[in-house]
Amino acid sequence: MKTLLKVLGVIVAVVVALAAAGAAWVTWKFDAVLAKTWDVPAEPVVVPTDDESLLEGKRLLVSRGCTDCHGEDLGGKTFFKDAQLGQFWGANISPSGRTGKWSDAVLARAIRHGIDADGHPLRFMPSHEFQSTTNREMGLILRAVRSVSPANRTEEPFQINFIAKAITLAGLFPLIPAEKIDHAAVKPSDVVPGATVDYGKYLVPGCFGCHGPGLTGGPIPGAGPEIPIPHNLTPDMETGLGRWTPEQFRTLMRTGRKPDGRDVNAFMPWRVYGAMTDDELNAIFAYLHSMPAAKFGNR
Repeated sequence: MKTLLKVLGVIVAVVVALAAAGAAWVTWKFDAVLAKTWDVPAEPVVVPTDDESLLEGKRLLVSRGCTDCHGEDLGGKTFFKDAQLGQFWGANISPSGRTGKWSDAVLARAIRHGIDADGHPLRFMPSHEFQSTTNREMGLILRAVRSVSPANRTEEPFQINFIAKAITLAGLFPLIPAEKIDHAAVKPSDVVPGATVDYGKYLVPGCFGCHGPGLTGGPIPGAGPEIPIPHNLTPDMETGLGRWTPEQFRTLMRTGRKPDGRDVNAFMPWRVYGAMTDDELNAIFAYLHSMPAAKFGNR
């Protein structure tokens, strides 16, 4: 019995040592990725100056999710908090923030490539979803960003828990999008706005973060139980949107109300998509229904 206990003690000690070594490696590797730099040219961007462009730019700030992460005044906010993954803060991108000193070209590069003015990676900036942003749309967004008043508030901690670091390194969580992007292949889209499948394909990457690249939904890797499980957006008749109409889809995005009368979970940013035009929502719906139907949960 004593021999068995000694053997068990050795096994436990080895397991603990390996776990500690693994945790130390994850922390070291994650910090090394954050210390990396990317040398990407900052391409010029034309920023319009007329009032109509400003109004459209402000709409895009909402409908593309900028205010959802950075605050309505773009002065920064905590946009995600989860016991297992951490607490994520959207930076102050008003004129008083550090981006206020960046050129339009550098700010456009940050949006498309996920790197700051020095080439270091931005944390949780979903540039992999914005890398094909058209030059027209980029100019409108920058016009609106530059127009807001300086905002000053105390920045809250950006806390990255161990699980978030581990699943980021495993490629399951887009905490450092700059690592996911082929920077040499990034180029603006030339898609024309309209209620078309092509325009829907351009817009739908904003759904990937929660519903997965395959848009079939399923649990978000590493997320705690307080984070709801995203639904299947493919046209599967049983688990997806196969029985939905464009009107029902637009109603959900504008009111947060499902076809059966129930409210969608507050985690779903329907107010963001509610700022989209009918053409934009119809385009997304058309693209989703152009996809092959797939069963729920493969992300």
